[in-house]
Amino acid sequence: MNPGPLPLRKILIRSTNWLGDALLTTPAIHSISINYPAAELTMLARPGVAPVFEANPDIRRVIRYEQEGRHGGWGGRFRLARSLKQEGFDGVVHFPHSFESAWISFLAGIPLRVGYTTEGRGWLLTHRRPLPRDFTGRHQVRTFAGLLTLLGIASDPDPQRDPLRLTIPDPWERQAEARLVSLGIGAGERLVGLAPGAMYGTAKCWPLASYLELAARLQREWQARVLFLGTAGDALALGRTADLTPGTGIDLMGQTSLGEVLALIRRCHLLVVNDSGLMHAGAALNTPLVALFGSTSPERTGPWGGTSRVIRKQFSCGPCFKKVCPEPRL
Repeated sequence: MNPGPLPLRKILIRSTNWLGDALLTTPAIHSISINYPAAELTMLARPGVAPVFEANPDIRRVIRYEQEGRHGGWGGRFRLARSLKQEGFDGVVHFPHSFESAWISFLAGIPLRVGYTTEGRGWLLTHRRPLPRDFTGRHQVRTFAGLLTLLGIASDPDPQRDPLRLTIPDPWERQAEARLVSLGIGAGERLVGLAPGAMYGTAKCWPLASYLELAARLQREWQARVLFLGTAGDALALGRTADLTPGTGIDLMGQTSLGEVLALIRRCHLLVVNDSGLMHAGAALNTPLVALFGSTSPERTGPWGGTSRVIRKQFSCGPCFKKVCPEPRL
């Protein structure tokens, strides 16, 4: 049932906690912005994803949820709830499925609270619905958009009409330019990004040795300059990239800010990546990409729009969504 537009002027949006999931919410956020043009949209986000919303024109302001700092522990969460109450929000949309996210907005006394009835939190929400039965086979963009019916917004997102939204501000562009200059990479050179990590777990990851072999071929056959991109955590999970030599690519894993790596991805002629946040960034930036899938499902988290090709080897046990494969076969 579509209740029609609601009298909302200050809307808080609780972000998901991972880069990829955060980008997958941007079509729904844009739809809220269009359907509530007079409303001020504020994002509550962890520091790891806050930058992508600070550059998003649909968001007026970002409040950083510093769970490892001032908002840590029970006392920190109560402090956060008190500060949100003082903001006078009249509605909140919960994209995370956690009990904690709904509990904080309940403590904050936000009158209208929208979300899925996961983790037993239905009683904390004023506008709620169960997860779709086909949740695991439905693209997450559609699942996030499904909450909008509770705001009176009819939503059937399409990858071409409703793309992921990611803005690269000038400071990030300057960081990327300075990095390329420092590496001696000129504007006319063919640039390929390889992102061998994934925050969820190693079952998502094509073996590092295969990425190294691909890097060597790209340099030999395409005369490409190859950048290995990702976080320090990615590198650690993969056993570090000590095997990288000048002949197999330039290791930037863990050496760039989030903004810089996103700006570098936009400059790439090709991105080869696992199912990860950087894959969704590539799709949002319309960088041609090849996405490699292991334990997860392209139907659920595949590239949304952009120019992409998915490569996946089918196994009878997949998709299992496990973090570590108990029977590695790659």
